[in-house]
Amino acid sequence: MTLPKVHPLSIVLGLALALALSALTSFGQGNRGAVDKSMRISLDPEPESIVQIVEGDPYTIPGGRILMIKSVGDANGIGIGGATVSVNGVPVVSARTDDGSATLGFPVTARPGDVVTVNDTFGPDPNTMMVVGGYLARPSGH
Repeated sequence: MTLPKVHPLSIVLGLALALALSALTSFGQGNRGAVDKSMRISLDPEPESIVQIVEGDPYTIPGGRILMIKSVGDANGIGIGGATVSVNGVPVVSARTDDGSATLGFPVTARPGDVVTVNDTFGPDPNTMMVVGGYLARPSGH
């Protein structure tokens, strides 16, 4: 049985590539005794920053924070009708909640000092309890 012939340049290039890959993978290992400074990327808000606003209970945004409103719905899960979210008395979102809740495609924001309320779009109903879900964030630049 004869072995296939390999061009000498292919051997050199193959070895060079193997050494380069080895160096790149070991480069990321760093010094094991050094302090870990890994970057933490969080796509979800911290639990303490989550806010739920209940129908009939106005919420004032604290100083130095903005409220990112992500969802509206019926806390009882009945889901008939809709919810209207207002900021400083001005309606900013009305959403149908036929399945119990509505997730907004983009967050609606409220600034520090703003007052956010949520109400049943079709008037008070003893069988439903409309809620707003969101989280507090720091404005950019802070």
